[in-house]
Amino acid sequence: MTIEMRIAAIEREIYWNDHVSRETKDKTQRNRCIDRIEKFHEELWALKCERGEADIERGTMEHRAWYDTSAG
Repeated sequence: MTIEMRIAAIEREIYWNDHVSRETKDKTQRNRCIDRIEKFHEELWALKCERGEADIERGTMEHRAWYDTSAG
């Protein structure tokens, strides 16, 4: 699964848990959903950082290929 697909899946989970936490009358279930949302936000942040690092790495490789800086 690509980073973008994992990000999309986590965003769906956040949306669904947010919806359930707003609709439920059960305080325990609401608190569980809120805990899940917090955990998913942490995962989402980590994936977005990972994607940013991958973009930087890809850009560096493209820069080397374009300007042939790796030829020495």
